[in-house]
Amino acid sequence: LNEATAVVLGYGAVLINSRAYTGGKPAGHRALTRARFTADDTVHYEETIYAPALVDPAVQASTLRITTGRGPVILFSNPAHPEARRRLTVRASFDEGVTWPAAHEIDGGPAAYSDLVLQADGMAGVLYERGNHGGIAYVHFALDRLLMEHRKG
Repeated sequence: LNEATAVVLGYGAVLINSRAYTGGKPAGHRALTRARFTADDTVHYEETIYAPALVDPAVQASTLRITTGRGPVILFSNPAHPEARRRLTVRASFDEGVTWPAAHEIDGGPAAYSDLVLQADGMAGVLYERGNHGGIAYVHFALDRLLMEHRKG
């Protein structure tokens, strides 16, 4: 595991979302580890699990926890392809990262590293590499788009 990103969960634990390999080769999906802290500041890690819903070609990704009218949402962005760095997609979890039922494709072409932000106007933004040589792009979108995609499913 490497190139991890983390969010604090509502109950105080931390969800660590990592680039994953098995047998020295990209796993094709992300690995998730939950860590919690005890009163004496000891960190306890739960077993790392592979998240088949978070398809990944082994690339840096981004997570962001936000609060909406529906409650807390964890956003995740990465190229959603098991082998190639393409199809930059933002996914949403409404249950602290257990499931990822909503997805919105940002760019169907080459894409690599990404970083999520919440804009002051309430829209979500994604700064990302357009492939390895396509420069840096920034896209913003209304969170309602992900919420509507979740309601469809």
